[in-house]
Amino acid sequence: QERKVGEIAQVAQTFTRYDASYPFMNEKGVIIGETTIGGRRELYNDEGMFDIMELERLALERASTAREAIRVMGEFAEKHGYGDSGECLTIGDAKEVWQFEIFGPGPAETGAVWAAKRIPPGEVGVSANRSRITTLTDDPNQTMYSKSVYNVAEKNGWWKKGDPFLFNRVFGMSGPPSPNRREWRVLSILAPSLNLDPWAPEQPFSVKPDK
Repeated sequence: QERKVGEIAQVAQTFTRYDASYPFMNEKGVIIGETTIGGRRELYNDEGMFDIMELERLALERASTAREAIRVMGEFAEKHGYGDSGECLTIGDAKEVWQFEIFGPGPAETGAVWAAKRIPPGEVGVSANRSRITTLTDDPNQTMYSKSVYNVAEKNGWWKKGDPFLFNRVFGMSGPPSPNRREWRVLSILAPSLNLDPWAPEQPFSVKPDK
């Protein structure tokens, strides 16, 4: 039986979008890829209005750039709640590409925890079913993140002020990272000169291809 979970304000005009299993592109050339990253179970909140597919639909109906898509999804998830598991979206337009990762805020409140990191021009990144964003900066040209990101981490005892803050360690995994051969394989094929270690617990966020 269908259940109405809420309403949002509509805009005067929405863009044409293309859907497959997930909404993936709109008429403005904004394109999205998806990979589930799970994250800490303590963050899940099934009271949130949005799952990842609905956030993608909203972004593609309202955004002309990758950055606008991130803002749309972040604002709606924070205001109305995110009720899905951890997800990574690779979001691109004609000029740049970002990775956007989102988790629930935990069962006690409505909202979302999210961050986005830009893949530097001329480089390639990869996400293979686990969180890849590490450090955050205050430069909006490089990273964006939710207002609650530090508060949720501190409240749950996963981080305290003064310690290094690594987004993927705080929200994406409860234990130490383990090697991910799919990440290594993609990055090592593109940049063999780096001699990346297949047994390393973490690979670089992005690499510049050798050629």
